[in-house]
Amino acid sequence: MSHRWATPVRGATLVFGIVALSPAAAFAQDEWDAALQSVVRLEVSAFPELPAGVVASLQAQGCAVPQTYSAAERQNVISGQFGADTRTQWAVLCTVADTSAILVLGETGEELGALQRSPDRQWLQGIGGGRIGYSRLLRTAGRDEILRRTANLAGRVPAIERDGIEEIFIEKASVVWYWDGGVWMSLPGLD
Repeated sequence: MSHRWATPVRGATLVFGIVALSPAAAFAQDEWDAALQSVVRLEVSAFPELPAGVVASLQAQGCAVPQTYSAAERQNVISGQFGADTRTQWAVLCTVADTSAILVLGETGEELGALQRSPDRQWLQGIGGGRIGYSRLLRTAGRDEILRRTANLAGRVPAIERDGIEEIFIEKASVVWYWDGGVWMSLPGLD
C-alpha cells in the first residue's frame, strides 16, 4: 500500500505536542504507549456524509479516523471549499500505522493535498486526573474567520477567497491550512 502524502507547503510548519517538553512528561513510557493504543480510530464507513469516491480512496489507503479524548460526536472529517474549485471538498485526518496526515479530497475521491504527516504520539498530552489523551482536531475555518485572524498581517497573506482547514492541538494552539496558487500555506490560528 503506497501513500501519496507529499504536498508542497508554504509558510511555517508548526509541530505540536512534543511529548518530552510537556509537563506531562512525568508519565512512564508504558503509559504513553498504552495511551497511543487506546486512541479511538473509527472506520471511514462510520462517516455516512462522505461521498462514495472519498470513502473508496480512503479505504484503499487503509485510513482510520482518530478521535480526540474529548469526542462526544464523530470528529476529524470536515467539508468546505478548500481548493480552487468551488465544489465541496473533504479534509480527513487519516491514520495508518500510528501516523496521521490531513488528506484533502474532491467529491470523487481525487487527492488534492496531504498535510502535516506526523506520528500520532506527537498529539498526546496529559489531560488531568493522571490521564493521557489524543488531542489533534480538524475544523473548517470560514473565510470571515480567517480574515479576522490575518488582519494584522497585511502583505504577507493571500487574498482570502475560500475556507481553510484549522488543525488544532486541543487547549494548546492551532494553525489554518489555506490553498493559495497551487500550494498549501499555513496561516495563524489561535494560541
